[in-house]
Amino acid sequence: MVIVISGLTIIRLTAQSVQPENSREIYFSMDPIGSKAYGMQYKTGLNENTMLRFAFSSFNAAFSSTRPALSYNYPSTQLDIGGGLEAGLEKRVLLTEKVSAFYGVDFVAQMAYTHQRSDNPTLPEDIRALNDVTLSPGFGFKSGLLLHLKNGFFAAVELSPRLFYQFSSDEQRAGNHVAADRHHTFGFNADVEAMKISLAYRWHKSVP
Repeated sequence: MVIVISGLTIIRLTAQSVQPENSREIYFSMDPIGSKAYGMQYKTGLNENTMLRFAFSSFNAAFSSTRPALSYNYPSTQLDIGGGLEAGLEKRVLLTEKVSAFYGVDFVAQMAYTHQRSDNPTLPEDIRALNDVTLSPGFGFKSGLLLHLKNGFFAAVELSPRLFYQFSSDEQRAGNHVAADRHHTFGFNADVEAMKISLAYRWHKSVP
């Protein structure tokens, strides 16, 4: 018991000097194998061991247009937009001179939208376009390590399993009208997509 209390006391004392209260950090994050960019993170110090965190993740946008050469195919267009937002609090604990640990909770929200249009003259005008929407709010439980490099740069690795709710609406043509399939999903995600690696930079805001 004495050893446990002593250890907790040491962690509390070291956590008091993780970073100055006026520190700012910006991150570029991606998955562990580097195949999928996760966007940018911004963190600002609230006190010596607490950060307020905002992130724009997995943003994507694409537009495609098809003008087929064969007369029995019809021109079509498709617009895809998607992305995610995260916001939360993060606690820091100094482990060594160059390594810090962190943990926290985020509110996360992801959205995807697809608009498809076919210029098929045999279809009524009001059903030539289809819209698919997916919304997924939830909570992420974050933990990880920071490795301080030099000149304000450092590397980070984090695990952020997520508890989420997902709603999706998929429009389909049914005869001469459009019907939407709606789906509701509750889930927990802790696979490789819940992992991130980051390169980050820290600076300090001047205090008058």
